[in-house]
Amino acid sequence: MTDVIVWTGIAVRALRTAMRLSQVQFAERVRVDQRTISAWECGKARPISAAGSRVLDRLLDDLPRSARLRFALMMNPIEAEAVSCGENDEMDRRRFLQAAALAPLSPVVPDLAASLAGGDPGPLAVVQTSHALDHAIAAELDHATIRRMLGWAQNDSSEIIRVNAAGILAKTPAAPAESIVRFLAHDDEVSRRYMTAVLARIMGTDHSHAAGYLVAPETLPSPAVIAERLAVESLNRTDVGARWCAATMLARMSPYLR
Repeated sequence: MTDVIVWTGIAVRALRTAMRLSQVQFAERVRVDQRTISAWECGKARPISAAGSRVLDRLLDDLPRSARLRFALMMNPIEAEAVSCGENDEMDRRRFLQAAALAPLSPVVPDLAASLAGGDPGPLAVVQTSHALDHAIAAELDHATIRRMLGWAQNDSSEIIRVNAAGILAKTPAAPAESIVRFLAHDDEVSRRYMTAVLARIMGTDHSHAAGYLVAPETLPSPAVIAERLAVESLNRTDVGARWCAATMLARMSPYLR
């Protein structure tokens, strides 16, 4: 699993989230006050002291397997929401994703694939997974797990689980492409999240900007360039979901292309 060498605000928040604790509850475990936890998570108190780091190390070491998996997912490249650090002070989302991308994918995939094979969709409810992580998990799926994930993609009450299941299946050659397209065409929440992720990836922008462009495609910068990239993505042989999303976005953009 993911090991932490230097505790950053991103890692502290990931650990607290993995433990499913509020800042107040987590502060009690770390033996500091809630304001210190908030300052750590927002990067306002750096570096974290040696004593604080030792306590965090122990908490990480003592995590059960399911919580360690949640922590690893939070520390890997993910499509997570930006961390709010106050009314006028929001952590730079791009720095968050760049830092999270430093955590290796390889230790996460076997445990995650094992959880899915065992019928546990819980790890997929943490955050929206990345394109790279989806591909890595897809390579590990057997037919029984594919059938199970088709059910999650269609019927689970969590939109995060549905979009993650659909995203992984869309990159799985053995999964029925027509089912993935049907999920996207009929589930507005899943298609919105998937299209936002595709647009953010091909534009090299963050999800908040991509979500805005999705709603108002007439505001896209350099629309001809974006259209060319979407046209290439519409032929993506390894991701049927990205193909559908790119083609749909091109149709939305067409009135604004000159």
